[in-house]
Amino acid sequence: MVYYEGEVMELNFTSNESAELDTLIDELIELSPITVDLHGWA
Repeated sequence: MVYYEGEVMELNFTSNESAELDTLIDELIELSPITVDLHGWA
């Protein structure tokens, strides 16, 4: 979950409630000093 623009949002790595949230996630991954692997297994 992420607190963004005054609300808590559940993250879904295939489609989010906001294009801005997708951008934020992409930027955090790019800036991360560690490798980020967001594969989900069902």
